[in-house]
Amino acid sequence: MGNVRNSPYVLVVDDDEGNRRFLARVLRLGGFGVQEASDLPTALENVATTTPGLVLLDYRLGNDDGLGLVPLLRGRGVACPVVLVTASLEEALDDGVPKAGLAGVLAKPFTLDELFETVHRVLSRG
Repeated sequence: MGNVRNSPYVLVVDDDEGNRRFLARVLRLGGFGVQEASDLPTALENVATTTPGLVLLDYRLGNDDGLGLVPLLRGRGVACPVVLVTASLEEALDDGVPKAGLAGVLAKPFTLDELFETVHRVLSRG
């Protein structure tokens, strides 16, 4: 996996505590700095102080549409890449995900190799 200690942190946004903590733990074990948010307001609070290198964003956040975070970030001048995590890829595509300005989509279930490949690829672009 290489040394990624100096890499920007990954913001994991997921309302499911188990999923969020699992992703955060795996990414930390992979050498990434990680912050967690369970909803849109918490994610926005997080980026108010420091910009993540990447946001891993769950498509469904309780009653909110996870994609709603993208225009909120852009409206605040935060241009970090966003990767959507979804169990409903077909529904996400129907909702216009390709037009949302995302850096990628991870369809659940995904492997840890797919997760790390996506994170490395997106972070290496910036």
